[in-house]
Amino acid sequence: MLFIIILVYLNNSVFGLDQKLKANLNIEALPIPHAGVKTNHQKMILSGSTKKSSDRKEIFDEKNTLESLGEIPHSANAIEWVRKQIHYEMNKTYREAEEYDLQSFIENELAAGHKVIKLPRGRLKLRPKKNVHLNLINLKGITIDASETEILCMETNRAIHIENCEDLQIKGLVIDYDPLPFTQGTIKNIAQDGSWFQVKIAKGYPKAKSIKMHKIELFNPQDNSLVKDISTFYGSKIEVLDDQNFKVILKSGTVLDKKYLGFRLITDTTNSKKRIPHTVVLENCKNTLLKEVTVFASNCFAFLELNCENNTYDRCRVDRRYKDFDQYEIPRLWSSNADAFHSISATKGPQYIQCVAMHQGDDCHNIHGTYHIVIEQKNEALILASKRDFNLQIGDSLEIISPSGKRYPENQIIEAEKLGPTSSEEREFWNQSYGLINPQIFRNKYKIKIKNSIHIQSGSIISAKNRKGSGFKIEGGYYGYNRSRALLLKASNGIVKNNRIVESRMSAIVVSPELQWMESGLSDNVRIENNYIENCSYGEIFDASYQISPITVVVATKNKTLGPAGCQTDIKILNNTITQSNYPLISISSTDSATIKDNNFLSNSIDPSRDERIRKNIYWKPSTKPVLVMNSTNVKVEHNKVSSLTKKLGTQ
Repeated sequence: MLFIIILVYLNNSVFGLDQKLKANLNIEALPIPHAGVKTNHQKMILSGSTKKSSDRKEIFDEKNTLESLGEIPHSANAIEWVRKQIHYEMNKTYREAEEYDLQSFIENELAAGHKVIKLPRGRLKLRPKKNVHLNLINLKGITIDASETEILCMETNRAIHIENCEDLQIKGLVIDYDPLPFTQGTIKNIAQDGSWFQVKIAKGYPKAKSIKMHKIELFNPQDNSLVKDISTFYGSKIEVLDDQNFKVILKSGTVLDKKYLGFRLITDTTNSKKRIPHTVVLENCKNTLLKEVTVFASNCFAFLELNCENNTYDRCRVDRRYKDFDQYEIPRLWSSNADAFHSISATKGPQYIQCVAMHQGDDCHNIHGTYHIVIEQKNEALILASKRDFNLQIGDSLEIISPSGKRYPENQIIEAEKLGPTSSEEREFWNQSYGLINPQIFRNKYKIKIKNSIHIQSGSIISAKNRKGSGFKIEGGYYGYNRSRALLLKASNGIVKNNRIVESRMSAIVVSPELQWMESGLSDNVRIENNYIENCSYGEIFDASYQISPITVVVATKNKTLGPAGCQTDIKILNNTITQSNYPLISISSTDSATIKDNNFLSNSIDPSRDERIRKNIYWKPSTKPVLVMNSTNVKVEHNKVSSLTKKLGTQ
């Protein structure tokens, strides 16, 4: 009954809008999350091209037939998201953006003693001050109502920096960039040997001289979907030919097949001499509420929180813009250049409620703390190489892991002293030992003392157990169509429930620390329940891949092995649906006490080529079962249902 009422409301409130507004909505269709129905990507992707109103009538009629999908899990959330997205695109682009001093407006409102600040209606161009477009510092108990406001950032720098705020609320804000922090175009020529290719930038996108060249992704021009059978191009060089044309010279050993001629490409750009990364940043904030905040583009992470406590993100969205402006020749291919939601060192983890993250250049969520490297032990003191700013505080509970993955007994820091900078030779040594992505960030050495003196092996890693986002929740969200993982979790006491995850190139849900990034930590008491996962983890499995399944619980060690049982504990994977993915569907290692129960494995397959790659894997052993368990104890696998399994040629 509730489902029917929502559909009637949807029909009356959205599809009953003025026909002229519908005629100006340049879309083919909107993604409607639903379980148990095969996604048709061509119907799902928005083209952004101009179409006659008669061409769109069938599309709107299709939306009104949602009843045919039957009982849809989380349908209320899904339809509400579609309704709000269409409503925004139809009604909020009411006039050209005008440059506006929003910083002064808010400061004047605060000076007048206002606790609730209503932002001006319209699209406001913001010019940054010191590379940040808006600063909100030291606010307490303030509500900012931005329900009729969009800010358009004039530089590819940070949109909003929020620091030392408590009980701050921001509602309804929309954030975009002009110029965009990425450019895109079409591959017009490919070298005979595939070592280089030439690109023509589409009209309206940033010019070739602005390319930052961090990474490159390819998209199918037929439906604007991310190309599945190749990996991200890193380490390429660019040769600017003119404003609209450039050549990409691939790194040695990387080639591009000629079949990709005519495909679309996207890569990072900047118009700032000093790029300040990320779009919305919360630092040292407590009990912040971001409600229905939308980010349509980001130069790195869309939402980042640092050293925060108990922030809530309610129906926040990171997605590519569907109805775009006339200046763009082809539709946008992605939203954020990197992660959508990223949390570092929270004392109480973030609460993500009915959020959306799609088409971004990296993970949908990453929740973690920070590892530091134990260089040596001198009597009762440990000498550490500190990652970025030293974040261990007196009294912190410590998580310590040996190079072989052994979990030392929990300890506590009682003293800390800065010793000085690290050397380039030391950083290179750690890079070789751990395969670090950014070894240069280990800048300083510290000496600490711990409460219970024990021998700790050099090369061990150490972090604050109480500063990694434990107590997090991710519930009722819609995620996917991205180049990497959907949910990457490195914290404890967490809930992942009622989410829909579709077409993440890598795993849908990973519970694992990552040593190459030195992101902690080990997880205890994580519940993964009633999630719908479709066509995830389809990317290539490398010899050293340790995240291989749609749901993966794993600890990979410095020594390139799976950690021993007990690294992580009390993991529950219950009543999830995994469909149109390759075996194994759930992989679990290095765990004590886990339950994998009542999951539904529907229309999945055993792919012999993928199985062969896993045979060469240095971590996992091949398995033709949906659940793969290694180096674990007290794992219950029961009452899981397998149906419609496809065994491809070459398997038994």
